[in-house]
Amino acid sequence: MAKITLYEHANYEGMAANLTSECEFIGNYGFNDIVSSIKVESGNWIVFEDANYEGKSYNLAPGDYSQWQAWGGTNDTISSVRPREAIVLYENVNFEGRSVKLNTACEFLGNFGFNDTVSSIKVNSGNWTVFEDANFTGRSSSLKPGSYPNWQAWGGSNDTMSSVRLCPSITLYEDANFQGKRVELDSECNFLGNLGFNDIVSSIVVHSGNWTVFGDANYAGHSCNLKPGNYSTWEAWGGINDTMSSVKPN
Repeated sequence: MAKITLYEHANYEGMAANLTSECEFIGNYGFNDIVSSIKVESGNWIVFEDANYEGKSYNLAPGDYSQWQAWGGTNDTISSVRPREAIVLYENVNFEGRSVKLNTACEFLGNFGFNDTVSSIKVNSGNWTVFEDANFTGRSSSLKPGSYPNWQAWGGSNDTMSSVRLCPSITLYEDANFQGKRVELDSECNFLGNLGFNDIVSSIVVHSGNWTVFGDANYAGHSCNLKPGNYSTWEAWGGINDTMSSVKPN
């Protein structure tokens, strides 16, 4: 389930509103044009400056946004919000028939009446793995953002999908506050020097999955476990500046 918390003041202070579904006018919660910080606990969300999902918009991945600059917006200008359907599953080929929209992992599509009925898929954001059996088991296929009009497009079989989840994803930045050079990873790396990134990481965004970062190569040395979120400085993940040499998803 997608979940977002809006706060009246910076640094998660003041009144708060918890949402798990779209809201075309947050004034209904007494929150119109007063949002100054946000926590996205799950799912990917779009926040809009005007009601009815209009005006300037911002895409927010899971993480903490302690002030409006963190999402690139303007203070006290949010009027509507909605979760972004990261993946849409369709009953029939060519995106026809019933559909289910997901922002987070689903261990059994039968909970949505969709077990073994998927024939086409749209991936709007993130990299996803789809599985033929429940609980993320059985034959799997990895899908990048794009449209898959039939099961041949993702290399699977028709009507044999039972669970789906986001692939792990992390972005490492050279400087604090997500500045400077960056490298994006969706799998383990036993030596960041191979990417020109040894001992220079100062900020991190974990887009999906849980990751462990290590002070030494080959997953050795001081380690820290990171959940999805934004880590603007090394203090945020409890590490030491410029001392990271390997990373891997848990």
